Amino acid sequence: MERLLYRLVFGCAVAGLGILLVVMVSGKAWPDPIYAIGAPLGMGFIALCLVFLAARWAVRFWGAVRARQLWQIAALVLAAVVCLAGFFLRR
Repeated sequence: MERLLYRLVFGCAVAGLGILLVVMVSGKAWPDPIYAIGAPLGMGFIALCLVFLAARWAVRFWGAVRARQLWQIAALVLAAVVCLAGFFLRR
């Protein structure tokens, strides 16, 4: 499961960045369909990549809980707190 999620994350990230690169290289602005469709589509793939990353973290965390690996659980929780602290503690 974790390997499948990794491939989905990588595929979504490459697709999103590729689409955004095509939009940037085209030099088109808002009314053009390349920008109007490409920019939200590329950003959507990047957002989907983040969802898959969170799912992969949850699978890894659940595996550590089931195996009772306390150090790995602590490291995963600490990594989550550090990543989310910047988002929630902004002013």
